[in-house]
Amino acid sequence: MNNKKIMKNLKLINYLLLLSLLLNVTIIGTFAYNYFTLNNREIRRNTIRNNNQPMGMMRFFNEELNLSPEQQDEIGEIRFSYMENARKLQDSMIVLRSEIFNETFAEKPNQKFIIDKSNELGKMHAKLKIYSSNYMREMYENCDKTQQGKLKEMFLSMQNTEIEVNCRMNRGNNSNNRKHINTNR
Repeated sequence: MNNKKIMKNLKLINYLLLLSLLLNVTIIGTFAYNYFTLNNREIRRNTIRNNNQPMGMMRFFNEELNLSPEQQDEIGEIRFSYMENARKLQDSMIVLRSEIFNETFAEKPNQKFIIDKSNELGKMHAKLKIYSSNYMREMYENCDKTQQGKLKEMFLSMQNTEIEVNCRMNRGNNSNNRKHINTNR
């Protein structure tokens, strides 16, 4: 009888060990999966951030404009340069806005400081608009006539103007409520 009890206990211990082993393998597998999956996502995010270029937007331009490989390379370089310069300027603008905000709610706000920083922010904003205008013009010049018309419509759509643009990037405007803008200037 004692032998049967020992054998029964050994079976139970073996089942518990097997269950424990499966649980440990599952836990380690979950950790490994999350580590590699999250790590790969973070690497992709950092790659996009380091390039300062959302991958989807270039693909969108390529598909909508039917760009040649040479145009894709040239416009990719133009876009990369623009995004790099714009990002640096936008980062500086964020700092200025924060300084203005903090001074506005200081115990005794310095109005001259606020005015000076606001003027500096305005100059940076104007510089950003110049970057944007040059970027759009350089892209435009790298397109043929058909692509130029389509690119102009795409940029108008991105500016959230109320214009009907025949591309996949419409910003949710109801086409019945859109005003048609004359773009032939």
